[in-house]
Amino acid sequence: MLFGAVIDIGLPGINGAQLARHLRSLSPSLPILVVTAFAGGELDQYVTGMEGVSLVQKPFELHDLLDAFIKSQDIGLVSHDI
Repeated sequence: MLFGAVIDIGLPGINGAQLARHLRSLSPSLPILVVTAFAGGELDQYVTGMEGVSLVQKPFELHDLLDAFIKSQDIGLVSHDI
């Protein structure tokens, strides 16, 4: 069972946004974080309109990922061991 996915925008053969869309089609409630080292507001276009998908800028700390997961869930953080 997956509780969430962390994927990079720059993957070989498929970009992170495409993978996020694919994961969303398989599991509509799966929280997805798309991480990137690229700067700029144009990256928001990759996740705009994708419910439960958040963009996280590299470098980041562990608490940044946790915060992003919480924000990407409609009901907030549920009781899972992290």
